[in-house]
Amino acid sequence: MIEIVIVVGIILVFAAIAIPIYFSVIEKTKAVHCQDTRSTAVTQYGVYNAMGGTINPDGLHDMEFLVDAEYIIVEKSCINGGEYTWVVAEGESTIITCSEHE
Repeated sequence: MIEIVIVVGIILVFAAIAIPIYFSVIEKTKAVHCQDTRSTAVTQYGVYNAMGGTINPDGLHDMEFLVDAEYIIVEKSCINGGEYTWVVAEGESTIITCSEHE
């Protein structure tokens, strides 16, 4: 009986160590996925402009605009539920920020 208690104790110690590490890895994976999605969108926006694309008539730079133009196929929001915000300055690089990730 004592052996079973010891084995269960060891399993609980391993679980106490592994579970927080698992959730940390999941969060980092979601952040990398979000960053990759934003990077893809910026690249596709550059391709769209290089091919003579026009800016959205309302002056908006958002995922729906690129998706409607069929130049990009990505998620319109972050995997964690954050919203993407486009920062496009004339003559400068395009930046996409996420409300959940830096």
